[in-house]
This record gives sequence, C-alpha cells and structure tokens, in this order.
Amino acid sequence: MYAGRRCWTLSLALGLAACGHGAGPEPLAAPAPAGELSVVEDLDEAFDQALAQDRLVLLDLEASWCHWCHVMDARSYADPEVRATLAEGYVLLRLDVDANPVLAERYAAWGWPATVVFTPQAEELHAWRGFVEPEAFAMGLAELADAHRRGRSVVTRLSPPVEGSDESTQVLEDRVTAQLDRAWNEERGAWARQQMYPIASAMIFSLARAQLRPTAGEQLARAQRAFEAMSPLVDPVWGGVWQYSTGGVWTRPHFEKLALLQAELLEAHAYLLAASEEPGLREALWARSEGIVAYLDGHLRGEGGYGASQDADAKRRDGSRLEGAKFYARDAKARAAALEPARDLSVYADVNGSLVVAFARLARVAPPERAAAWRARALELAASIVKTHRDAAGGFSHAPSRGGESVRGLGDQVAMLCAFVELYELSGDRRWRSEAAALAEVLERDFVGPTGALMSSPADPDARGVLAQPRHPLELNGRAAHALLRLHRLFEHANGESSALQRRANEILQALGSEERLRPEGRFVGRFGLALLASDPGVWITVVGEADTPGIEAMQAVATRVAAQWPTALVDRSPPGEWYPGASAARAFICDETRCSAPVSDPTVLAARFERFVAAR
Repeated sequence: MYAGRRCWTLSLALGLAACGHGAGPEPLAAPAPAGELSVVEDLDEAFDQALAQDRLVLLDLEASWCHWCHVMDARSYADPEVRATLAEGYVLLRLDVDANPVLAERYAAWGWPATVVFTPQAEELHAWRGFVEPEAFAMGLAELADAHRRGRSVVTRLSPPVEGSDESTQVLEDRVTAQLDRAWNEERGAWARQQMYPIASAMIFSLARAQLRPTAGEQLARAQRAFEAMSPLVDPVWGGVWQYSTGGVWTRPHFEKLALLQAELLEAHAYLLAASEEPGLREALWARSEGIVAYLDGHLRGEGGYGASQDADAKRRDGSRLEGAKFYARDAKARAAALEPARDLSVYADVNGSLVVAFARLARVAPPERAAAWRARALELAASIVKTHRDAAGGFSHAPSRGGESVRGLGDQVAMLCAFVELYELSGDRRWRSEAAALAEVLERDFVGPTGALMSSPADPDARGVLAQPRHPLELNGRAAHALLRLHRLFEHANGESSALQRRANEILQALGSEERLRPEGRFVGRFGLALLASDPGVWITVVGEADTPGIEAMQAVATRVAAQWPTALVDRSPPGEWYPGASAARAFICDETRCSAPVSDPTVLAARFERFVAAR
C-alpha cells in the first residue's frame, strides 16, 4: 500500500470527518489547469466506458471541505506523468463523498481523498489512503495499468466480511466499554493519540453508562473532560466546532466544519446537561450550543434545511487558496472583508434528521423559558424534510426528492427514524410515532441484509462486482437498533410482548457484536454501545390525556425533562381509557416491566416520584 496523508471520515452517518496530517497543512499551489483530464461523474457511465475500452476505473472520492483533497488536485492530478497514465489506461470517476453516502461508507476507512482502482468489472485492485505524492501515484498507476494489459491483475478485497456473535448483550456491552477504555487518553482528554477528534458518540455512551451503571462513575468525569478539552476547536468568532486537531494536541485545528458533527455535538451536550447539575459546566454547554446554532443559521442555512459543510480553506481573489489557519485567525470584520470559505448548502436528510434529534434533545433538558424555541426548531425542520425528501417508496432520499431516481442511504432513513421517535416523546403527537413505525417498515422491507443487520443501501440487482456486496455499517446499525428498541417499548410496554421491532434490533446487535467485527471500528462504537444499553427494559412515563385536556402540555414538558435524566426512560402519550383511566386533568403514570406508580396529577412532584420509583428498582 502506498503511503499517503489521510483525510479520515469517522462517525455513523460519516459526518465526523477529518482531513489532515500530523505535520500540519501542506502549502497549496495554484489550481491545476482545467480541461486536461477527462472526468466522469456517474458510476454506471464510468464502468460502461471501462468495459467498452478495456480500461481500469480510478475512483476519486473527495470532499469539497477537505484540505488534502485540494492538495491532491493541485499537485498529484496536475502532474504530467499522472495525467498521461490516466489518459492512456484509466477512466477517472470523481464523486463527492457528501453527495454519495453509500460509496462514502464503503470507503470511509480509507480517508478523504480515497482513491480506489477497479477492474472494468468493478473488482477492487488497490486503494490509496489520503493524499499521495505525485511520483508514488504515477508509479502505482502505471504498475496497475501494465498488469491489467498483461492480464495479471490481482483482485483484492479491501473489507472482507466477518462472522457475527451469539453472546449476551452484557458481554457485548463490556466489549464496547473495554474498547473505549483502551482508547481513552486522560492527559489529552480524548479518545485519541495523535489526531484529536471530538467523538460525540463516545461521550454519549459514557454519559448513559455512568447514569445506568453504579460502578461507572468515572465515565461522567471522562465526558466532562472531553467537552472541556476540545474547547480550542470552537470557532470564537462565528461559533461552531472545527473538525479535529493534529499532533496529539487540541490546539492545532484543521478548520473544516461539517453540519453532521455540529448535530452530534449538540446531542452530546444535551446528554451532558441531563447528567450534570454543575452551574459552570451547564453555562458553558448552553453557550457552546447556542454558538453552534448561530453558526448554522448564519453560514449553513440552505433551502428548507441546513447545508452540509464549509471548506477549511478560503480563496484569494486571484483564485489561489488561503489556508484556514490564516483566514480563521481574523476577527469578524477582517473575515467579512475577505472571500468566505466555500459552503456546500446541499440539504441532506441524514444531516437534517440528526439536527432534529439534537434540537429535540436540547428542548427536553432546557429551562422552560428556552425549551419552546428548541422545540419549535425541531418540529419546523422535521416538517420541512418530510415535505422535501420523502421518496416514492415511503423512505427518504438523501437529497430533496424531485420525482426521479435518488440515492437512498441507510444514514438518511436512520436519522429520520431517530428524529421521529424523539419528536413523539417530546410532543406526544402520535403523528410522529406513526411516521417512525412506517419508516421502520421501510428498513425491514428494503435494508435488511442476509446477516440480519441493515445494509448501507437497498440491494441493487444492477450493481457490479464488489459494489454488489452488501455493507453493514456498525454505528448506523447501532443507531437504528437503539431507535427500534425505543419504538418497540413505546408500542409494546403495556403488554410486555416481543415485537418485530425488538427482534430486528436484537438481530442487528448479534450480527455485528463479535470482537472481530468491533475491533476495527476502534473508538467509533459508542452508538452500538448505546443500543446495547437500551436492551434494558427501562422505565417509561405515560402522560394520559387528549390534546385539549387541561394541563396536558405542562405535564408532557415535565415528563420529557424528567425522563431525559435516565437514558432508558421513555415518554408515551395515551388517551384516557386506552391503557390507563382518565380524569378531568392530565395525569402521568410511571411504570417498568412489572409495576406502575399511583397516578401523578401535579407536574411539580413528578420528578421526585420518578426518582423514588427508579431508586426502588
């Protein structure tokens, strides 16, 4: 494998992505001359050409925000020897990772840019991780092309399948915990060694486990330490959080911003707010959260939702690139006088569904005077994405659905499923529970693979070669299993019966829980761990009343705030007489799998009743 600098993608919906190298940013040359490379931007067209001309396919997966992608364009793809080799023996297929989530998930471990060479039949021959120096790139391309002409190509499998597990959820939870424990660096306040990433999923799992497991108290301190340590990644002028830092410290940031990272960090803030009563920490959490939203509103607001990303680097007026370190060192006035780093304002369902989850979570833990604004944000954004991204099959397209064919990624379905479950608990409006149930049926119908886990996209009978082989992304499956278990309990808690939702979640966890499957994921197992915690039967608060029952909104608001303090607690809404008797005003019942509390009519005492109920379990 040829050496290269890497631009890594790290999380469930591939949003926690980074582009960099420990030695710091490479100086950027002027853009390469245009028009000399023949570039194809459609996968089927590329392989059709390759078959017709007996050429190899070179897939260049890049991101608009990625520094090292720009370096590779300016240096490696501008190299005359590279260009000549490509022109002689390759079809160059160039795709944007944010617009192509299925391919992005397949090659996430190879970093951005990911450069993959295929036979005309779409079998993998080789892949480079990140930036490749021109000389090594030209040499490797020439060797692969020569082997193909001689009929000596050696097909490889970059990501071979592994077996599942038949172990208990407790064993799997211990495995996830141990894996994150090994990755934790207390001195640096990170699940990292050299490249320092704000890994929201690890924070969320640590916080949930600290609340549920009496012996895991250090996990809360760990999450707090991570929040404080990543402070140098916060943009002090615009708000928002940069992607990561290099050199084993938090003070050498790379400056791209992805909306999906902002969403995951907002969600982690909500979990930390639910777990801590420390005034200084809470003030800092709200300040950073509001700064993130100010950044999203001011710089990434797109048509009907939020855009995907902002580049790490700016451009000078002569077209040359201005490194992010120089641009972002400027104050607000100086930034306003320059050309702002490019923004991708494409509105994707996975990004915006994740933002709905974050806004809804923050609404649950916010003081009453702030909660209404967060709730309104969540409901407005969800309604917009339902309107623009619903596809003809009942699921969600990645980009706005316009009646034709569109990408249907697992990340889009899972983000919207999680959003609907959150909105149902937040509002008590059964529309959102029905939306969640319908989307769970889409997952069951279109995304279940042969192992029982969910595939990154529906099976495609026309897919070629290795691209026809299903992928089962761990963190997306973990997130789906967590939502399915919550939805199962919201439907089935009254009779305690198993359901198809629970069975699918359990199959996902068993299919992907083996040590062999988890180990390569490294630090990115928090969502899977959260689903394992959700296997606990938990506690739920049922608010009883109709939409016009006196006191119903106040009881719902308190119930959602109280339940947020306990990671496996849920909030249900039931009309009088469905499961519980009605009354002239709203009431709440606290239940677990074997018992229920007396009815609670006063919202001000619900928190104390809930604490006593949980303590007695």
